[in-house]
Amino acid sequence: MQMRLLALLFQGRRDVFEEVLQRYMTTLPSQASRERMVRCLRSYAPEELHSALFASVNVSVKDDSALPQGMPLGVQIILGILLSGFFAQLLFGHERVLSLFAFDPYLIIVYDQWWRLLTCGLVHAGGLHFLSNSLGIFLLGPFLARYMGNIRFLSFFILAVIGASLWMLMLMWFSLIDPKPMIGASGGVMGLVGGYFSFYIISYWKSGSLYHREQLKSVLVIIALQTLFDISTPQVSFLAHFGGLLSGISLFFFTSLFSRRVWEKDS
Repeated sequence: MQMRLLALLFQGRRDVFEEVLQRYMTTLPSQASRERMVRCLRSYAPEELHSALFASVNVSVKDDSALPQGMPLGVQIILGILLSGFFAQLLFGHERVLSLFAFDPYLIIVYDQWWRLLTCGLVHAGGLHFLSNSLGIFLLGPFLARYMGNIRFLSFFILAVIGASLWMLMLMWFSLIDPKPMIGASGGVMGLVGGYFSFYIISYWKSGSLYHREQLKSVLVIIALQTLFDISTPQVSFLAHFGGLLSGISLFFFTSLFSRRVWEKDS
């Protein structure tokens, strides 16, 4: 749909552009998603069409600052916490910090050190591991943070990390996999992927739009590529990533149940 709107702009068919824009805006499930669309189109639309763009999300042209800009606070907080954890490893020593924060099934169950379900996401195996997870949050986080709001986004990410850890703890408890320590925020990153997956399933069910179907396919490609990478890399835990993905999918669906508007189809 974005490509169609841009094509109408470049063809000079502004009357059709405004009509299609208004119709398409009604298919988007939230104010945040409509604002995201406006930010994308604003880069290409001539100034005389800005009024139509802003009217589509109930924002005046003079109140352009009302549209969220820059990196959402929720994403900044998560990146800042991960950076603090990485610096702590450099400052106090890698092994010492891991002994306090890493996921260790024996210490969790026997000594009730349940904080490790979450703090394992603060520590990483090295700079590359830290940068890859931070990049995933940087790329995937902003859209969901604007859609959910910063507080719900932070809660979502934290619960995704805990969900991935609980999933692994359950598998180890029932001896389905060997118990071993784990570190990294990749469970939370895959939770964000799961959030995208749920969002586009709901959006496609609600609107039936080609745009949402194509976006859903893109998310499935990301999941498939990540699965291939995990299987081919022994140092990476496919099951931990899968647990994060399941957590993100279920958390997004669960929170969406409290908003009937999300599930209401457009007539």
